[in-house]
Amino acid sequence: LDKLEGYLEVLFALGKRHHNYGVQDIHYEIVGKALLNTLEEALTAQKLWDEETKAQWAIVWGAVEATMKAGMAEGKAEAEAK
Repeated sequence: LDKLEGYLEVLFALGKRHHNYGVQDIHYEIVGKALLNTLEEALTAQKLWDEETKAQWAIVWGAVEATMKAGMAEGKAEAEAK
């Protein structure tokens, strides 16, 4: 979680490709909720999930989502310009 910045370029490129797959903004919200719920379910049993952990993962997902959406918007703009 501490090295998220190193992944932003990869996430941007991934988002750019997601435009070609028909991904829509609403899909990121759905995936984010599923990710956080899955982490909570898996980590609560191990006593590794608390409000701070939840908040940190929400920040991580927010960065992933924003970066991928920006890449997706660029991919869409490029496709429309052709």
